[in-house]
Amino acid sequence: MLLYYPEQPPNSRLYVMLPNAYQMPYENHFVNTSDGVKINLVLVKHPKPNVPTIIYFHGNAGNVGHRLMNTHALFEQCKYNILLVEYRGYGKSEGSPSEGGLYKDAEAAMDFLLKRTDIDRNKLIVFGRSLGGAVAVHLASQSLYERHIAVLMIENTFSSLPDIARTLFDFPFLKYLPDILVKAKYRSISRLPTIKVPTLFLSGLSDSLIPPRMMDTLHTESSASLLAKFGLGLLRTT
Repeated sequence: MLLYYPEQPPNSRLYVMLPNAYQMPYENHFVNTSDGVKINLVLVKHPKPNVPTIIYFHGNAGNVGHRLMNTHALFEQCKYNILLVEYRGYGKSEGSPSEGGLYKDAEAAMDFLLKRTDIDRNKLIVFGRSLGGAVAVHLASQSLYERHIAVLMIENTFSSLPDIARTLFDFPFLKYLPDILVKAKYRSISRLPTIKVPTLFLSGLSDSLIPPRMMDTLHTESSASLLAKFGLGLLRTT
């Protein structure tokens, strides 16, 4: 209840705005995950062929329709395809959200793109914001998919769920609660050093929910060899 907010804002499970509201061409698909849950995917398809495709993992509230303004900017300015992934238990997707479930949703979205002949499989950009950042990090850390990922982009995400819980809730016992007792962990901090693709860290210093220091920590803990090879950087905004 403290992590997932699929019904905020109200009616988010009843109504999902589609890209035609912003005059963008799109396809709406429902695909099955490896554990048999049907999830909603919205592909904004640029008419220009062989352009990069962004796989977009959103935050912990609302649905993919609430990300259309951002999607429109990416579509118009970058000229990319954008695949919006609606997690299980959100919007028009079936099921209930869980850490393992969201990871399966991400893998199903990647599989969907890899099966298409009209998508350049060498130009896939995995993007995640907030909770979606942890989902994106998981996907990029999987050896089955890393060779297809050109870039990983994470924005204002947390180092791990236990870390953010200790920050947000003033309960002294949380400081002494072992991580093993926490059901959902989303430990991006331990996955990032294994990732071999170029990574962009986007950190808004005015974020009042996720402390910017967590993005600093993730950046610092990422592989030193990648820092040297690809020149990863931390982009600071206000």
